[in-house]
Amino acid sequence: MGYGKGPAFPGVQAFVAEDGSAVWVSTAAEGDAVAPIHVAFQAADNDAVKAFYDAGLANGGTDNGEPGPRPN
Repeated sequence: MGYGKGPAFPGVQAFVAEDGSAVWVSTAAEGDAVAPIHVAFQAADNDAVKAFYDAGLANGGTDNGEPGPRPN
C-alpha cells in the first residue's frame, strides 16, 4: 500500500508513506475498552489489495471475508 515502518515507541508503531503521510497503530492499555474499527486505504489496483490482504493474513491477521465489493 506504499507504507513502510516509521518511528516506533513502546506500544506504538508508525507506518509512513513516501508523501509523508503516516498511520500510527498502538496497543490498548490494560483495562481499556476496545471497540472494533474499520480503516480503509486507497490502493493502486486489485493486485495491491490482494497483496496487502495476503500479507496481513501471513502475519497473524484475521478477516471477515476476502477483499471485494460490498454491495450491501
